Amino acid sequence: LGKLRQVGLTTTMGGLTVRDLICNPNYFMKFITENASKGEEIFNDKIRFAFYALPDVFRPTVANDRDRLLRFMYKQKKGEGRAIDSKCAVEAPYVTAINGGTPNKVLVDEVGQIGILGEMTNEGRPTMFIVDAKTQKMRMVRQLVMWGTGGNLDKGGAAFETEFRACMEAWKKRNFNYGVLPIFLDAFSKPSVTKEFFEREKDYYYGKKGVEAERKKLQFHQHYPITIEDMFLRNHRTII
Repeated sequence: LGKLRQVGLTTTMGGLTVRDLICNPNYFMKFITENASKGEEIFNDKIRFAFYALPDVFRPTVANDRDRLLRFMYKQKKGEGRAIDSKCAVEAPYVTAINGGTPNKVLVDEVGQIGILGEMTNEGRPTMFIVDAKTQKMRMVRQLVMWGTGGNLDKGGAAFETEFRACMEAWKKRNFNYGVLPIFLDAFSKPSVTKEFFEREKDYYYGKKGVEAERKKLQFHQHYPITIEDMFLRNHRTII
């Protein structure tokens, strides 16, 4: 997903992470953030907090809720089957982050800030397939969800653009074997962003003077994109 800034997507994904862990026994998730300090913040504010805000009746037995790991463990009585063990680990990005441990679902936050995004997704793709027991053919069953804005080109913006445009090209050619659905949330997908607000913010960013003027204009288009091109601008000059 490519998006505008401050649309609440990370908060939403944190809540969905808690839901997935509670509703799926023996389920392994990873939540990858741009760095360790950001991971600590997201774990505490978006995942751990969301879990403990639930009524007691919805909360499974907690085995671990520290060191960026939320883990539920319930040991069945003897003869009742195997133990139930679901967990989510919050990690900083590294090349094998997606495939390490073969998680059922991987969430990647602020992909526009991750320079190794392409290497990471390519390494992780083989783990998304299993052999179908009935057909004996490979089937994509695991999930990878990534989101962010254009970001800095010297960090991960260029890598995000490469991945997103590849998804778009495959989707336009109806190559669904590519397995990735590209979604773009423009500035007006947030209900509070009206035409008046958009123009007022544009005047603010475009009103800057001095050496920062060009960068501020670029920031405006990345913060409030109308088109996919706005997310990945190299300079502030648009067609219109």
